[in-house]
Amino acid sequence: KEILKQKIQQERGKWSAVEILAYRLRREIGNRLFRIYGLEDQSLLERQKNAGRRVAQLGVKIKRREDTYEEGAEFDRELQLFNSLTDQRTQTAVDILAKEMGNLSANTAGLVFGDGHYKEMVELLKQKGIGYVSYYPGKSAVSQESGLEYALNL
Repeated sequence: KEILKQKIQQERGKWSAVEILAYRLRREIGNRLFRIYGLEDQSLLERQKNAGRRVAQLGVKIKRREDTYEEGAEFDRELQLFNSLTDQRTQTAVDILAKEMGNLSANTAGLVFGDGHYKEMVELLKQKGIGYVSYYPGKSAVSQESGLEYALNL
């Protein structure tokens, strides 16, 4: 616990998915009963970050009424790409989860994923016949300004 507290302080209060699972399950990572698998497709994530960053940049110009017609059209395309990549990342995560559960003959899995994927994730889990229980700590209170600042720094 002390090592985890120190690491969280060093990371300015940010918890990784592994640390959250370890804390919630009160188990050490890496024992025979508990394994961690990354479900993220890094190339999709990077493409989505790039699209999100561009949407934020163009959104600032549009908000200030400094955009051109071409930039307005680019905003629409990048936003559509961003949403499409969100769906692809969700599908990939569920596919990887189902595969790993099958490989391990596991009937229980823990999955930490963001709010933007929740509804789609639940539908895909149902389609694959994977039961689920969700824990939802509540919607984060992010202002438009801080959300935009985050997106610009992706």
